[in-house]
Amino acid sequence: MKKTRIFSTMLATVICMASLPAINVFAANQQRTTTLDLTVAGFQNDQKNEDEGWSWDADTLTLTLDNVDFSTGNKSSIKVDGLKSTTILFKGENKLESSATIISRTDRGSKDTGLTLKGEAKESKLSLVETGNLPSMDQPNITFESGTVDIQGGAAITLYTIKVMEAAVNIDTTMADPQDGWNDGLYANGSIEIYGGEVNVKAGRIGLFVVGIGAPEPKTGLRIEGGKLDLEGGLADVYLGSGNVKNGIISAGDITLKGKKGIFLYDWGHNVVTFMYRGCREMDICNSISELAYLSGIELTATLDTKVGLLKAMDILDENFDCHTADAGQQEKNFRLVEKIIEEKKNANFINIVHHVPILLQNEPPAVEVSLPDGATMLKWNFYEDEDPKKYYRGEVVIEDSDKFYSGEVNISDLERLGQNEGPNEREINGTTYRKYRFKFPFDVRLGYHNVEFSYIDKNGVEVVQKTRLISAPQKCYDGLGITEGKKTWGVPTQLYEQVSENNLGIGNFSDLAHLGYILGKNGAGVMGVNPLHATRDDQPENASPYGPDSRMFFNYIYVDVTAVDEFKNSKRIRDYYNSPEFQEKLKINRRRTYVDYTTTQALVDDILHRCFEEFKYSPESEEARNRFNVYCDDKGQDLEMFATFRALSKYFAGQNPAPALWKDWPEAYKNPHSPEVEAFKRQHRSEIDYFKYTQWLCENQLQQVKENCLNSGMKIGLYMDMAVGASCKGFEAWYYSDLYLKGTAGAKPDILSASGQKWGLLGFNPVKLQEQGYEPYRRILEANMRYAGCLRIDHVLQLHRLFMFPDNGAEGNYVYYNVKELMAIVALESHRNKTMVIGEDLGDMTDDLRRNMENFGILSYRVLPFERKSDMYRSMRHPGEYPQMSVCAPSTHDTPTLVSQWNVQHVWQQKLLGVLNDKQADDAFEQYASQREGMNWILGHYGIWDEVGGSYVADPRGDPNTVPAEYIPAVTTFLARSNSAIMLMPFSDIYGLGEMGNVPGMPEMEWSVEKPILEIRGDKSYPNWRKKMHIPVEHVEDVEMFKRVAGILNRYRPDGNDGRGRYYQFERMGNNNASTIDFEKYKRLHDIIKHRDEYRLEQILEHRYSDTYKLRLDHRRVETQTRYDEAVRAWNERDTTNDALFDNGAMPGGLPLDGHAAPDLLQQAGEEQARMPENGGQTQEASLIMLDKYKKHQGR
Repeated sequence: MKKTRIFSTMLATVICMASLPAINVFAANQQRTTTLDLTVAGFQNDQKNEDEGWSWDADTLTLTLDNVDFSTGNKSSIKVDGLKSTTILFKGENKLESSATIISRTDRGSKDTGLTLKGEAKESKLSLVETGNLPSMDQPNITFESGTVDIQGGAAITLYTIKVMEAAVNIDTTMADPQDGWNDGLYANGSIEIYGGEVNVKAGRIGLFVVGIGAPEPKTGLRIEGGKLDLEGGLADVYLGSGNVKNGIISAGDITLKGKKGIFLYDWGHNVVTFMYRGCREMDICNSISELAYLSGIELTATLDTKVGLLKAMDILDENFDCHTADAGQQEKNFRLVEKIIEEKKNANFINIVHHVPILLQNEPPAVEVSLPDGATMLKWNFYEDEDPKKYYRGEVVIEDSDKFYSGEVNISDLERLGQNEGPNEREINGTTYRKYRFKFPFDVRLGYHNVEFSYIDKNGVEVVQKTRLISAPQKCYDGLGITEGKKTWGVPTQLYEQVSENNLGIGNFSDLAHLGYILGKNGAGVMGVNPLHATRDDQPENASPYGPDSRMFFNYIYVDVTAVDEFKNSKRIRDYYNSPEFQEKLKINRRRTYVDYTTTQALVDDILHRCFEEFKYSPESEEARNRFNVYCDDKGQDLEMFATFRALSKYFAGQNPAPALWKDWPEAYKNPHSPEVEAFKRQHRSEIDYFKYTQWLCENQLQQVKENCLNSGMKIGLYMDMAVGASCKGFEAWYYSDLYLKGTAGAKPDILSASGQKWGLLGFNPVKLQEQGYEPYRRILEANMRYAGCLRIDHVLQLHRLFMFPDNGAEGNYVYYNVKELMAIVALESHRNKTMVIGEDLGDMTDDLRRNMENFGILSYRVLPFERKSDMYRSMRHPGEYPQMSVCAPSTHDTPTLVSQWNVQHVWQQKLLGVLNDKQADDAFEQYASQREGMNWILGHYGIWDEVGGSYVADPRGDPNTVPAEYIPAVTTFLARSNSAIMLMPFSDIYGLGEMGNVPGMPEMEWSVEKPILEIRGDKSYPNWRKKMHIPVEHVEDVEMFKRVAGILNRYRPDGNDGRGRYYQFERMGNNNASTIDFEKYKRLHDIIKHRDEYRLEQILEHRYSDTYKLRLDHRRVETQTRYDEAVRAWNERDTTNDALFDNGAMPGGLPLDGHAAPDLLQQAGEEQARMPENGGQTQEASLIMLDKYKKHQGR
């Protein structure tokens, strides 16, 4: 009867537990809350605790668990001796829970010791629940022998081997924090071996992770000879790592891979990973493609489809290759094809005497790696020195006259063999063993691009010859400032398109740039920056981004000062046409516009330049110029000829009806630049082709004058030019150099701002084709951009190491890698040849390797104030002394908010309104800049800068974004001027205290129209990137008090980049030099009325910005504001200009552009009447202020 009562009680308990799932089902025994430490005194003998359900056999080192429940907080549940082999035998259902490593060890252990988990029966279960983002088990070795082991939380890790015999192992680590790195499934430093049972893994990172450094001989990292596997890893299902892993063997088993990336391999560069899959061809092809992708420079973590897509983009695999085909015969062919390509790639590393383009660095031994076969005895060499080294160095180094041809031979037995740690050093190919040697030239190789011919006689008596380019480069880029001596300078980066003056055609031109250079040089600057000047599509001028060019080898002739062209100056007919009322009226309207109208401007430029070209062709006065032009065209060669042909073809097809949008839509024959039809077109349209050559010649002539003007004004560095990441996929380089580029688009990987990544529409070099051509295409691009520059900024310098590419097949993107040492050596060599310093824009997803290479090669990094944070828990602002010397610092760039907006967060509201930021992203940005306000306020006080500039500490910088401190611009100028950075750049937008960004990243390319000037009021989600003009005319820069003040601060701290010549230099504009007609004091007062101040009431707007009532009011205000705007435009257009008292002769100045010629006072009134309308008891309506602000910003800049 007693037994019956006990059974009834247990049954009732089980029924209750079934209805309450949260109740602990392991409560049959007393719960243990402290570590069961098998290494302490007493466990040399048998131990037992019946209440808790465990016992210890000291002779067999076996711990028996019988329905135990351990919950040990932040302590291990069980600790074993790492120097002994321990067995845990479990019966029934057992649970171990901890926020520490659940089964830990003492001592390191050895490859012969470890832990065996063994279930008494198949149904016996051991559950490990790790809640602290640590490994669930950490042992020398682990063997899952039988029973069921469930693991939740952290990976099971070993120093050596993990074995699965007949156990069922279920692992889920998806809830572990990925930052702590223990969200794999099984993690073995040595090997993982599976002989039976079941392994079901759902891992946050890797399912089966084999590091490989502790794998037993014969270095088999992964061995699967049976069992059933179901693997799903967030990064990959199986990973074979570095170290000594030789191969993996999968000979049996039922294997399901559910993750995106399946199996991938990490070849450290010394050992070749080879999988031997038997009876699993789908896994064969997966592994082979991964190996081929690695050999081709594709990111290891890419998905299978991405690897295939990028291999197709590199022309390594055919477009029709299908790795997912269900046809077994075709899959076998695929496997054989990929294996053949792999074999050819590996063999090429040895069959070719020299595999890569050899790079020699100055002050290092002039040695190159060569591969030679057994049986060859002598290596012969011929060295052809750079064609004309004197022309490259421009007096920088002394070139002694000597022979330019050297030759010799060396006994192969005298050459030094490469060591095992220097990569694969021998390979057998068709019965012949090839070995790697180090060959040293018996002389110092001078800087330059040389050619070398190697040859040997093989064992069959056949002469093998290989010619290759050899690059001898300086160890560091050119330093025209003296950075190593502690020299510092400053400058101003300009956006040429935004410059206004009474001497251009509605966009800044090269004469404006020269004028700015003179002003900056005279005021002590050492450098003047400019946006990329690359050629863009003249037939599609509204695609205005300078960072998406048609070509990086040529220039945008929209910037030519037509009045500086010799034919303009020499021809009264052209000057009369230019000064005619009809042309001047069009010019006047175009100058006044708030935003650049690229279509109209391009038409005005072409109108004058076509007339100049006709004069150039036939005028006797241009004969000498024609001779110089012919020399220029010969020097530029086929590149210029085909560029001009592409321009002429684009113009021709743009006139067709319907007009094809892209060259890829042209008739088939014209898509091939080498077709007979293109040759015929060149003959028929020679004059138009020569016109486009002429425009390039004008660009280079005027840029040369800009360069000379900067140097004559005292700058030691001079013009700082900008080189884009790549050329547009729609442009000239994609048409003419199609074989040189990957079939896809460059971009950025997915991040918080773009879940699917960013596609830039830019080309990326094919690394294989680039190496095959000895990097000559890239050298020509560098030369074109450095020729007139004292400093060159390489946008997204990460491109020298790797570029994120989206293949054309629609697969996810990933990185393609380049030989960074070879590319940087070319950058360094071109830097010295052109006497050009180099800056690498290194914002974003940089790698440590690239930063080290930049430092080693003397490339300056780019440091922008909002991103300069420490890695401490507070993300503190970096102090001046913590900026690296080899860097350029700036408060902002064309892609970041201005200094004022970094305080008042105007840009965050703007980007939120435009849909670039969602609510969470905007909140994060608000917090980021609140932290920056707080940090900068403290630093400026800590270093006495507030006192130095006459400012004062802000009481509540975090809570008061609206009031930008009066002395904030001088204060930040002083802060950055004191930094260690060799160069400091201060944009005009920050000097002038502007709040609106000129370019909002993330906005789509748009077809802009000046007929639709107020985009925000009309509700359009677009923004006029690359179009907003500066409100200060070039002629009046020196009239701005803040410019004088900023220049004074910078000269005090950074005086080394200017020799003072600008004070005596007599500047003359290249073209027209009309004096400014505006009253600048009146002009400034007008601008102060209409420019943005502090109308954003952020703390009030936050409360109701997206309420339904607000949206209704906003819709009403949009209509009302637009009506008043239209009325103001109409009234201004109908005015009597003779009574215009503000401006001379009734003409609006070029420095105050107003779309639609609208009068500022009428437009001001149209908005401010709304702002005064009472609502809610006479309170000012915040929404109206927002609309007024947008209106003011549009009209006031």
